[in-house]
Amino acid sequence: MIGKLFKASVVGIIWSYIYIFATELLLYYLWNFDYLSPQDWRTINTFWEHGGVIKTWKDYLFILSLLVVIPLWFWGWKYLYRQNYLEILLWPLNAYNRHIINRYGSESKRILLKNIGTSVKVEEEMKQKTAAIKPIEWKEADKVRQAVSEKISSSHKPKKD
Repeated sequence: MIGKLFKASVVGIIWSYIYIFATELLLYYLWNFDYLSPQDWRTINTFWEHGGVIKTWKDYLFILSLLVVIPLWFWGWKYLYRQNYLEILLWPLNAYNRHIINRYGSESKRILLKNIGTSVKVEEEMKQKTAAIKPIEWKEADKVRQAVSEKISSSHKPKKD
């Protein structure tokens, strides 16, 4: 709740500053009218009080632009509040990633895995080769080992007197 309120406040402040600056420049450039100036509003008021009439399409466009200022401000604030700013901040990285994929990975539509079946064949061949090899029987070595182990075990037994 606080995070949404903070985001709405920050977006509202930044949007308001940019929007007011842009609309002030636009209205001043097109009609020499500053909608934040009380003097300009007094000028319009005296025009109406002295029987002013809207005659040309420029007058209609001027009134329409004054009527649209506030709703467009709210619409822009709502639109900008809904934007995902993390996505906007990460856009350069995503664009670079798409560029690299298009540059190096666009040649084939699928991934080719090579040598996937050879590892199974190699394992089977190794099993066959190791099964064919029989260990050499060392009968003499076994006799010597047996004699040494008997000698060691007999030396550990306590002697009876």
